[in-house]
Amino acid sequence: MLDNNQITPPWANEAGTVEEQGLLLEPDGYVSDDGAIQITQPNNKPLPKSPKRWRSRLTLCLWAIALTSIVIFGVTLGGRRSHRRKHFDFESIHNNGQSRLPTSKNYRLNFPEQYPPLDPNHSSKECRDAWATLDSITCHEQIWARNWDNGGIQLLGPSLSRFLPMICKHYCTNELRQAQELLHQFCGQDDKFLLDNYKGRFNTTMLEPNPAAVLDTLNARQIQSCRTSPIDDAERGYCMTDLQERWYFIDGLETDGLGGIDDFLDRSNEHKVEPATRKSGVEGGKDWSNRYNYFREERRFGPGKGETTCSWCTFNWLERKLNSWKVDNTLGENGEPLELASFLSRIQKAGQRCAGDNFTRTWEKTVANYYEQGLLNDDIGTKLPSGDVVYLIGHGPSPGDYPLPAVKESIDSLAIQKTSENQAEIERYTNCLNSFYEEAQPLTCYPFLTFSDITRDILIDQARTKTFCSSHCSSSINDMRRSMITAGCNTNMNWESMSKMPEKYNLPFNLDTVFSELGTVETHSLVCQTERSSGTVCAYIWNTLGHPEWTLHEPSISQLLDVIEEALDNLPPIPQNVTEAIGVEWRQLTRDQRLLVQEWDNQMRAGVFSSCVWRKFARERTFMWGGDGDLIAQVKGVEDPDVLVRWIQTVHRYWDACKKRDVKHSEEEMKLVDKDIISRIGNNRFDEAMKIYRSTISTSTKSKDDGEREELA
Repeated sequence: MLDNNQITPPWANEAGTVEEQGLLLEPDGYVSDDGAIQITQPNNKPLPKSPKRWRSRLTLCLWAIALTSIVIFGVTLGGRRSHRRKHFDFESIHNNGQSRLPTSKNYRLNFPEQYPPLDPNHSSKECRDAWATLDSITCHEQIWARNWDNGGIQLLGPSLSRFLPMICKHYCTNELRQAQELLHQFCGQDDKFLLDNYKGRFNTTMLEPNPAAVLDTLNARQIQSCRTSPIDDAERGYCMTDLQERWYFIDGLETDGLGGIDDFLDRSNEHKVEPATRKSGVEGGKDWSNRYNYFREERRFGPGKGETTCSWCTFNWLERKLNSWKVDNTLGENGEPLELASFLSRIQKAGQRCAGDNFTRTWEKTVANYYEQGLLNDDIGTKLPSGDVVYLIGHGPSPGDYPLPAVKESIDSLAIQKTSENQAEIERYTNCLNSFYEEAQPLTCYPFLTFSDITRDILIDQARTKTFCSSHCSSSINDMRRSMITAGCNTNMNWESMSKMPEKYNLPFNLDTVFSELGTVETHSLVCQTERSSGTVCAYIWNTLGHPEWTLHEPSISQLLDVIEEALDNLPPIPQNVTEAIGVEWRQLTRDQRLLVQEWDNQMRAGVFSSCVWRKFARERTFMWGGDGDLIAQVKGVEDPDVLVRWIQTVHRYWDACKKRDVKHSEEEMKLVDKDIISRIGNNRFDEAMKIYRSTISTSTKSKDDGEREELA
């Protein structure tokens, strides 16, 4: 206590205010009416108040509040840690019984509450007691979700950038590992869940068979999800977000051996550069938001060797892919087991696009390891093709696919046959073969099919045709052609003399089969010609109508009319729900009706009502284009008025059928068709032909109505 004779206390400054010492001391004096402690002077008069004194007291109060908060937090945290230790103290739980389970929530996950109960007849008491300790695991509930496991990106699925930071907390990692060790100590394969009458958050058909397996899955999921780059080049901090941002796939726990490879190839199929930039903004949804701000390096993409920028996470993913093959468990597109050589070739196709030599080193190490295991006993580059035609048209060839093995064999054969007399021509042809061998491997498609191959395997399916004729495929073929020219293999300049080389030296491969006027590259170009206004690949339409040969040459007028008339005669009736939607304003249609109309239009345009067929009637020379099509030129040369009358009747029948099915072609082009015919046969003959057509339509409609009345009767 203070002596009243002491004028200046040790904890007061010269002005008489309290000096902060980091401790709260109670002075001697009295309490005034406002509750403030007043320091007394020898004459028992209170010291005068000052603003400085009040500020000091306010500071002391704030310090007191802060210290109190720290103490409370420390006690709470200590109690929580003690509580956590208690949960993993199996002996304590086992010997003293179990208290009432807390309700599960984020960062206090209650496994026994959320999972099915353990079957008392098919589980040990030790396992049940160990499982009961997992009633407050400090993890976010997203660790339980399987949304990302199969690698598919869900439009409305959980956001990686939102939930990865939540499930990748270090304390969650530690507790999952401790729980895994505990359950492996006391639980085994014979400890089963009781699934009868279970109604909870988990799908029992996908549920792990026992508690130990549950923790194995959760630990594996967290490891898979929480990978980071040691060189700090992963976008958004995690490899999972980096691979999603770069290649548009999720590297999930259960992604199959080739999962993501097609996405990588699709993303890098075309040459482009994304400049370095700063990415900033706010993302989020109804109940969350996240502000981001980071720098992203320049990224290059391309199908050639070393043309694509790959991150550390991408190389790590490719390495894990290379080592993921399992006998009889790694499947191809057809569901059949994929041979190791084919599997490796497909991943090599992707990995060799990455700049630098990281993938090459990984590739050589992995292949050597497979050789040591006895799983490879032949040349990895030529053992097996990488896949069937459906695979090749979307990915291009690998060293084991035709024609590359034959090219390699030809190169080796020429090396043996080279002499001083033929050295110049052999080296010249070998140079072209080497150039072709190198440039064919980065191809993103497969332009090495004959027309019969294309008709049999490609034109039977619209999706295959679209893949075969993709824009990146044409770009890739052009790159190959340019490289061949650079290598001195210009097909227009010196190909004639070089085309004799295979026969002269008995070579298994002839570049003519690819690059001549009848070669596969030119065939690919012909097949992939499109109708300019719609982009439709007409070869698919001609094959659908049963005449794929129209891809290579124009049909005669009579052939075209026969085919179109037969198709119109056999049109299926329009479904009632389509009839109700056709002609209604778009904004007045329901969502389902809009989808129905779109699907109907796509279906109609994939057959006889395609713009490719319409182009056979309507000449190319309209207000948009110049020139006449070959078939229109034929029509102009026809002198037989009967053929011209049939032509005009068929084209108007076709036009009316299109309108009835809501398939729209140009009114202006229809007028030009009529104008062309009138110029050939005159107005009178044209009017007579149209009169006959209208009467035919009227008779046909009356017969149809009579038939419907008979059916009703």
